[in-house]
Amino acid sequence: MRKRFLIVIILIAVLGFGSLASAAVSTPNIWKIVSNAISPVVANWELGSATNRIKKGWFTSLDATSATIGSIAVSGTVSGDMVVGGQVRASNGTSTAPSYSFNSDTNTGMLWGGNDIIKFNNNGTTTLTIAANGQPKFGFLASSTANLVMSDTLGNLYTSIDNRITSASSPLVLAANNINITKASSTANGYLSSTDWTSFNGKVSSQWATSGSNISYVAGSVGVGTTAPIHKLDVNTGAASTLARFSGTNTTLSR
Repeated sequence: MRKRFLIVIILIAVLGFGSLASAAVSTPNIWKIVSNAISPVVANWELGSATNRIKKGWFTSLDATSATIGSIAVSGTVSGDMVVGGQVRASNGTSTAPSYSFNSDTNTGMLWGGNDIIKFNNNGTTTLTIAANGQPKFGFLASSTANLVMSDTLGNLYTSIDNRITSASSPLVLAANNINITKASSTANGYLSSTDWTSFNGKVSSQWATSGSNISYVAGSVGVGTTAPIHKLDVNTGAASTLARFSGTNTTLSR
């Protein structure tokens, strides 16, 4: 009875007033109360032995150099640097909630697109997909005026467009039905060149040039061996005579 009364008095002193630093009964290793806080807050207290005890405490950080945590949930804002020795694995994500997004733009970011596939979303819509073989696939925004921009200051930039379909009836098709080539600088000639020009649908090119010495205009003159043809057909052979010879089984010359 006397021991129980002493326990009650000690608990009231510690929990109610918090002024007791430590206390223990005469029997060792039965129970103890330890307080490291200023009254009336109790920082921690223990009841029982070292192997069989009840403990309560408040901590603002892990009091060990290493710890294993099964799961952890964090709400609010976390500041500071986080260094991870292993992998950081995120959820697969969705189009409207990517795995990696931004605090002020939660539907824009990166997500998992399948086995070995990465997707990038803008405003909840996939705009770039990197396939498993590393090839990018672009899904364009309706408001975009420049769908693909490539830049290289080293001067060795080139674009290779391959038609992966072997069928001859599947050529390269452009939405604008043309290819626009712009002369960018003095080092770019602005010409569309090919090793094999083939006419189609009876169309005639407005101008073609290969080396600058052969020029053809639809409404102009044709020059062979000259860059400034005077007549409709101007042949400069380089010889003293400017005569031209025409031969054939049925040749007709008219003026």
